[in-house]
Amino acid sequence: MNSTTKQSGSQPNTIEFDCSILQVLDENGQQTGDLPELSDEQLMGLFISMVKTRAFDENSLRLQRTGRIPAYYPCAGMETHVAVPAALDARDWVFTAYRE
Repeated sequence: MNSTTKQSGSQPNTIEFDCSILQVLDENGQQTGDLPELSDEQLMGLFISMVKTRAFDENSLRLQRTGRIPAYYPCAGMETHVAVPAALDARDWVFTAYRE
């Protein structure tokens, strides 16, 4: 990713980022590019983390619905939060938000 500082008329010192996207599946789930090289051990680790997250999510939602915890925002269907950190470099930043 490249970043450059540009002087623009009303917004001096704005930063413009050039981000490329790695897309390996199209909207129909068909492979469009080379898949990342992951070992069986790495794939199993990611899968186990997703299963643990789903179990935690289901249990937490049950606790919230029975009044045992005050609030819980479920993450079912958003298991990419396991894969995204696995692909980050030490210099990468992530900003999270609930899906509203």
